[in-house]
Amino acid sequence: MVASAFDISEIVNLANVFYLLDPSFLNMKKNITLLVFAFLATTSIQVIYGQSWEKLAGPVGASVATSIITRDKGEIYCFSASGKMFFSTDRGKNWMRRDLGLPGTKAASNATLKESAIGEVFLADDKDIYRWDSLANTWLKITSALAAIEDYNFSPDGRTLYYGGTRDFYIFNILTGSSNRQTWWTHSLESLCLGNHQNFVRRTLGASGEIWKFNDDGSNLRKISDTRCCRNLLYHLPSNTLFDYDNDFFVSKDFGNTWTKRNIDPNIYITKIIPLKDGTLLGIGRYVYRSGDGGINWTKDPSFNLEELESIYYRTKFSIADDDAILFDNGSNAYYLDASGNMYEMELPLVEPNINNVQQIGQNQILCRSQNNYQLSSDGGQYWQKLHLDLNRELHLWEDGTLMYATSDSLYFSEDLFKTFMQNLYLIFFR
Repeated sequence: MVASAFDISEIVNLANVFYLLDPSFLNMKKNITLLVFAFLATTSIQVIYGQSWEKLAGPVGASVATSIITRDKGEIYCFSASGKMFFSTDRGKNWMRRDLGLPGTKAASNATLKESAIGEVFLADDKDIYRWDSLANTWLKITSALAAIEDYNFSPDGRTLYYGGTRDFYIFNILTGSSNRQTWWTHSLESLCLGNHQNFVRRTLGASGEIWKFNDDGSNLRKISDTRCCRNLLYHLPSNTLFDYDNDFFVSKDFGNTWTKRNIDPNIYITKIIPLKDGTLLGIGRYVYRSGDGGINWTKDPSFNLEELESIYYRTKFSIADDDAILFDNGSNAYYLDASGNMYEMELPLVEPNINNVQQIGQNQILCRSQNNYQLSSDGGQYWQKLHLDLNRELHLWEDGTLMYATSDSLYFSEDLFKTFMQNLYLIFFR
């Protein structure tokens, strides 16, 4: 519905009437505000200062705060940024709500889904940790922290929960409900718990960091190595190798007592290592690589869609099913990658795009940047198409629908949503 314009003087006339009844009325800013909204509500006006406004059909989609795929059944859980939990038994084709027991508030920035070694699903959200009770069909809040939970992990028997924040570290017995708390200080936290007293945490202070180790009961928490932030810990069982890595690889064969730097081909850049069921390591960076010898040698695998993988970096979490299907969780999107290299985004049945920026060029071309993707409309906002491009790229739109983004040495142009593109190299001159 498009309403006719109204004259602001009508509101002024109403205010004068209230002033005659009570001269103090105009001194009450709240009364003026309420009067304006009351006038708009009773007249169903959709025009402000003579401009008509119409609600568009998009953008579409919703941000996924955290997600996992379970190992045994390959079931997928996605927790939306608005605090809604979705569940799928068919790899994202159909969704069911699974919210009972959750607070129903906006997901915290630290929201993280994980599966324990015995197949139980947990959600950490702000200061609280919930466990899915499949018999009661509800989420149970099992424990809390004094501050936001940075990371959490489990003992191999699934009975003990290790979690912590910037100032506290907790050991929680899931069966008995007993807990032990220690104080510490860290800017961020990453945990890797292997059991048999081989449990690790990365503590950071700015760009620097340390790897600490502790026993299964939380005792003997001690520093074993210097490191830095923005890296990942990984244990590869077939080669008995503990990794501390970003683009540089440091490895330990004795559970962190000694470390060596592993030199690989300098042309290979890997930001995420994923262990597959057959013992192979999958390395993701500028390309996708495989290693069959515990990460010593890497071979490029050309069967993957690299455009979809551009958003995967050190903070990206992943979970993997027994058939080697992988679900990537980067805090705003969930991407499903099957064992054949086919990849697609999880689409929740929600319209909550969390819009950050809108750019209109000409009459009908509209480019929108949401929290988790770019979207383009060529018909004035009625129909929207998602662009699978890294949000770190600054995208530009022309009136004829041409899109362009720049890299350090090139301009990329496309007229078909980057299904195909033209690359123009440019030169940078230095004095």
